[in-house]
Amino acid sequence: MRGRQAEAFVWTVGAAQAMLVAMSALDSADVRRRIEALRANKRAKDVFGASGHGFKLERTLTAAEVEAAEGQWGVTFPDDYRTFLLEVGRGGAGPAYGLFPLVENKGVWRFKGDGGELVSDLKRPFPHEKEWNAVYREMGEDEDEDAYWEERDVWDNAVYWHAEQTYGAICICHRGCAIRDWLVVTGPERGHVWLDDRASDAGLIPREIRGERATFAHWYLEWLAATERTVQLEH
Repeated sequence: MRGRQAEAFVWTVGAAQAMLVAMSALDSADVRRRIEALRANKRAKDVFGASGHGFKLERTLTAAEVEAAEGQWGVTFPDDYRTFLLEVGRGGAGPAYGLFPLVENKGVWRFKGDGGELVSDLKRPFPHEKEWNAVYREMGEDEDEDAYWEERDVWDNAVYWHAEQTYGAICICHRGCAIRDWLVVTGPERGHVWLDDRASDAGLIPREIRGERATFAHWYLEWLAATERTVQLEH
């Protein structure tokens, strides 16, 4: 590869990298402005999941509140997610049915949403670094169906859906039909968002944007830009 072809390749790679860098920079005031514009747009109500959040952001958290939540789990949240909590909102408007709010009740912090209760041990590292799935054996031709599914349920609880598969990650979004997104906070994948498609027997999959692992900021801003394109709203 040389000449103009090489120059075009370098420019394309450079442009893609520049776009990802720009996406990783979370401009909180700009995010809030863009969400407000979507909320005022009549077409936005038809966007998938909008009925769940109405393009409304919940209040921000104070530094003391964020530190209290981190202290409860013994971790520090990734910088971009932490910034979002402090400067944009504790949850609300976001991908699919919205970003799970981080809420406190009687001194106990939790993620409010369908799957938020699945968050367990955040001190342990997230166990996966590449796409993971496990497949249970097929039912034998002459096997008793009830016995098979009873055995399958035991395996599901002990292996496939065991909390250890998502140690070190927080559940941040529900996409419907028990399909969810997780943000890793501990381990080699810290800061990256993973798709949980176990409900479709497809396992856990790292989210990527333009060939790069998606951080929280990438994940959120990609959704924001895609939603603006859907409703033909320029920012």
